[in-house]
Amino acid sequence: MPVKCSNYSETTFRSKTENSIFEGGELYFSDVYCDRNLEDSVRKHETLWGECIAGALCWKDLISLAEKTGFSTPRLVTVSPIPIDREDFKKILGDAKFCSVTYRLFKLPKVEKSPPLQVIYSGDVTGCENQLDFDHRNQFKTDDVYTIDSELVTILKNSRFSDEFEFQPATKGVCGSTGNTVDNPFDVLLEKEKKGEQVSPACCAPGKC
Repeated sequence: MPVKCSNYSETTFRSKTENSIFEGGELYFSDVYCDRNLEDSVRKHETLWGECIAGALCWKDLISLAEKTGFSTPRLVTVSPIPIDREDFKKILGDAKFCSVTYRLFKLPKVEKSPPLQVIYSGDVTGCENQLDFDHRNQFKTDDVYTIDSELVTILKNSRFSDEFEFQPATKGVCGSTGNTVDNPFDVLLEKEKKGEQVSPACCAPGKC
């Protein structure tokens, strides 16, 4: 289920998800994010609101929002920069940076914390026979062995992916390991830039819609 919110109160988030996302369910949360909390004067700026900027959520606040509403740590899927080119906007926004991000969240059951485990992806997901791209950090090649963290174990065991993986006790000598490190989307963009990767600006960049 895709979700986009402009009012990020806990009450609003719950109302949009509690009757449609149940334990084991997932959603893609796609919207504009900022590297800081914006001042009220920016929030109330009609032009910036119309440009999808004034309603931007500080990316760190989504983590807290997800935790309060029973969702997993937000897992970054895609990110695109939103450049601020207009001089009048720059004067209002200062050094604030913006980007468009899609996060993946799962509704987690209240179960006992699992230890890290090894998993093997079966390759049975249609269209992902050779590799399952789970999020920005985690890609599972078919028949390879990976060690995954406690939260990802819970996600895989209690979602539609439960039959797509074989679970084993964690041992040494595996192909790779995964973690639930929360990615700062602005750091991810910097990493891509350093690697020479071309990332196109989001279509919702001011003046580009």
